[in-house]
Amino acid sequence: MLGRHRNFQWIARNQQMSGLSFEIKTSESVQLTKFQKLMLINAQPIKFWLNLAGGFIALYLLWEHEIIKAILIGGPIIFAGTFLANKYSRLNEEEIAKTKMGIIFLQYSTKFGFACYLTSHVIIPLSIWYHNLILTAIGVVVLIVGLAGWSSTNA
Repeated sequence: MLGRHRNFQWIARNQQMSGLSFEIKTSESVQLTKFQKLMLINAQPIKFWLNLAGGFIALYLLWEHEIIKAILIGGPIIFAGTFLANKYSRLNEEEIAKTKMGIIFLQYSTKFGFACYLTSHVIIPLSIWYHNLILTAIGVVVLIVGLAGWSSTNA
């Protein structure tokens, strides 16, 4: 898989765990759009881990049909990750874009990738609320398919 995203090139080398590992080649100056920079906030380590923690807590509470608790407990944890990533991050967007997590979130910044990202974030909570594990699996597949990031910029 060879793709091109602004001044980025990445090459899938081999399969590891559940995804692909990437080798990154960048030109001297990195040109990121505002939207790409917003998506890269999610690749900040503190933001990523607090999103996971808040998300899993919220999903558990949704499973128990405690929507108010899910919002009041999971939401602030997720927002804390955003605040901490913006306030105290030592990495800038260009450095984050060169990491594996940065590349993943850049894939979600394409139209197709972002549509899959948002769709999965609707399907998964609804499926948890209704205790439908098949629909949950479909939501996870949609999220993973979004990594393909198909757009007019990919070769």
